[in-house]
Amino acid sequence: MPTITYCPPRACETLASDPMFYNRQLPVAVNFECDGEPHTITGLGFDDLSGMQIRARSERQGKKLPVPGWVYNPETMQEIIVRLVESRAMFSGPQPGTVKERLERAEKRCLEMRAAKVRILDSLCEQYLEAKYAGDAERAKFLARKVEELDTAICMLTRPAATVAAILFYSFRMGLNSTGVATIMKTVKPPLVRQILHKARKAADVYIGVRPAPVRGFGANRPQYHRSTL
Repeated sequence: MPTITYCPPRACETLASDPMFYNRQLPVAVNFECDGEPHTITGLGFDDLSGMQIRARSERQGKKLPVPGWVYNPETMQEIIVRLVESRAMFSGPQPGTVKERLERAEKRCLEMRAAKVRILDSLCEQYLEAKYAGDAERAKFLARKVEELDTAICMLTRPAATVAAILFYSFRMGLNSTGVATIMKTVKPPLVRQILHKARKAADVYIGVRPAPVRGFGANRPQYHRSTL
């Protein structure tokens, strides 16, 4: 009987010329049973290779801004989070009181806004079901998009401070992009993550003094002229 030599795991390296197959959702992996019989986790076998295609992965990456210094200052981080929650609560600007009082006031208003949006969401769901059963695919698709947008807004109003803090932590401390943050949190979408980050940078610039505070009210963005200059 010939002698059989068992190689340790990963003893043989893959040649550079060998094709590499990957699955973006579930990577190819193999487990071994107690008797040494291999089986694939994803269900991909050699018979599936004939129907697979080769796709070149793009190396282009979007512009990544540097991590701001105020992220490592707890007091500034608290102020930015509170200001973003106040903005979500539709306050005109920073409210009087301590950070805790301001946050409690803003979260209370967010819960009031959430109750109103839940009623609207229930109505949209009923309209979506009516359009779907009636066979109106175009209106059903439009209502489905609105339901998804409103559901994201409701999730944001449920725990606004925790959501904002998580987005800032995953983005700045862990270095994840908007898609990675949305994948981990599962309650926000990548556009909302980018929106929160943009608002956080603007709020930090106003708080630190890099840029002036925005003027709110009707006609705030229009140039102001004095009667004598006309």
